[in-house]
Amino acid sequence: MKCPVCGKEARAHIYYCAKCAVYVHEKCWQEHVEAAHKEKK
Repeated sequence: MKCPVCGKEARAHIYYCAKCAVYVHEKCWQEHVEAAHKEKK
């Protein structure tokens, strides 16, 4: 599974976003939430 934020393989240090059904790196998580969940806040 690729991280939608950085585009690299997400294998370690990842979070699973149930809302988007994607795996996101811990370092990319804040960026993912801001980009993908903006309209849901």
